[in-house]
Amino acid sequence: MSQITEIAHIEPYSKFDEEEIFVCCASYEERCCGALQSSAQSYHPNAVLLFYGNEFIDKGKYKQYLESLRGLALKLTNRGAYEVAFETSAPRQYISKFKETIQKIMSDYPRAAITLDITTFPRNTMFPLLREIMLLTPEQNLRILYSEPKKYGTEDPGGWLTRGVRSVIPMLGYGGVQDPLLKKLLIMLPGHEGERAYITWLRHQPEKTILLRQGAPYHKGLNEISEKENKLLLSMSGDICLYEHRIPARDIDSTFLELERIYARYVHEYYFVVAPLGTKFQALGFFLFAESRSDVQVTYAVPVHYNYDNYSKGSGRLWEIRGLNPYPKIDE
Repeated sequence: MSQITEIAHIEPYSKFDEEEIFVCCASYEERCCGALQSSAQSYHPNAVLLFYGNEFIDKGKYKQYLESLRGLALKLTNRGAYEVAFETSAPRQYISKFKETIQKIMSDYPRAAITLDITTFPRNTMFPLLREIMLLTPEQNLRILYSEPKKYGTEDPGGWLTRGVRSVIPMLGYGGVQDPLLKKLLIMLPGHEGERAYITWLRHQPEKTILLRQGAPYHKGLNEISEKENKLLLSMSGDICLYEHRIPARDIDSTFLELERIYARYVHEYYFVVAPLGTKFQALGFFLFAESRSDVQVTYAVPVHYNYDNYSKGSGRLWEIRGLNPYPKIDE
């Protein structure tokens, strides 16, 4: 099963393996620096691979946090970061650049473990990137980090995360199969972006929709915000089904298993489209589901505006995920 552990500092991946590559993504959110800033004195990866989005460079404090990450990479490795710039509209280009760069790094460190900090990776970047990383390295050589924010912008009066939707498209590599003999089923796990969730539903016009609900949150009050944000979808009747089973904010495996249960029930009548709009932990559950079911489409709504100045505040609890696999090991 996926092992999720709260940590205070990043320690070396293993006491025995000396080679390690750290992968992260710059952001307009302060917490993009949280993991590396918490590094233990003994933590010195061989390389830092830093992603950044060209279209975000001049937004909010993005440039400031990008420079902070560059400084941390130089301090920890004495050589600076390898960098991959990306455009959300051209995912094939950054995946190609990533492959080229990681192969160069791994030619020097062929046995390196990989630490992937997913904190501020956009989901449509994270899914194909994680797939590539899992093809490069065995499960036991991969760990994932995630820093919660201390506070979301939606917790302030009138606060918001995104506004408008530019397009609703399948993620790269997750187009799925749309069987013309089957009806469309859309599964959504909404979070704090009610407009984004509603427009996703509106653009797809599915014959059936299943809304999963938020369970135990990161901290008190977040579920009430989610319910308020998504009140329009939650109030609709007809073929929108509300699942009473609530998925905890920090649960990967139960997200995957709930999706598997729905798949087993409806696969002979519907083709599947899923929209992971909840937490990053829950998004990892959707990732595992899509990886195991190649006929499933993962849909992504590209916002018109992000709240660059107040998306979140600070870096909160830091989590380490190992053994990204919803099934228990034989000896467990």
